[in-house]
Amino acid sequence: MEEKYFKEEEPEAVKNSLYQTKNVLNNPFDLNKLSGRQTFCKEERLKRAVLIDKLFTEGRKLHSNNLTLVFLPAALDCIYPAQATFSVSKRNFKNAVSRNTLKRRMREAYRKNKISLYQTLAAKNTQLALGWIFRSKKESDFNVIEQDMLAAIEKLNKVI
Repeated sequence: MEEKYFKEEEPEAVKNSLYQTKNVLNNPFDLNKLSGRQTFCKEERLKRAVLIDKLFTEGRKLHSNNLTLVFLPAALDCIYPAQATFSVSKRNFKNAVSRNTLKRRMREAYRKNKISLYQTLAAKNTQLALGWIFRSKKESDFNVIEQDMLAAIEKLNKVI
């Protein structure tokens, strides 16, 4: 059961941090909980509007052939070392079905290949907010998206 306390009793780290919650301070992410599981659960999805705005205004970018990765070190309110969001331009893909198909392929490629990124982040004890943007003008199949995502993850592992 979670211990409750009043705002005036909060530690300074909680008061000063914009993005941390009380649960995160007591629960650092642990790769042993994730071993053998290739899931992309609700807690791994980046959904906070404030953090998404900050990601796309202040984040750094890495490019591969069809994908752009925007990343920002941030204290996230989850046990996972990264939270990700996926985007496909409405300008390039007018049909919602094709946009959703590409986002589904990007999520699947991320889900299958995120473990190397998680290991690097856990070793450095950092958390990242990730934004994946599909920037090609024509629809790609899963294998091409997966290769681009692997290349971007390798670049990110070298940068952080």
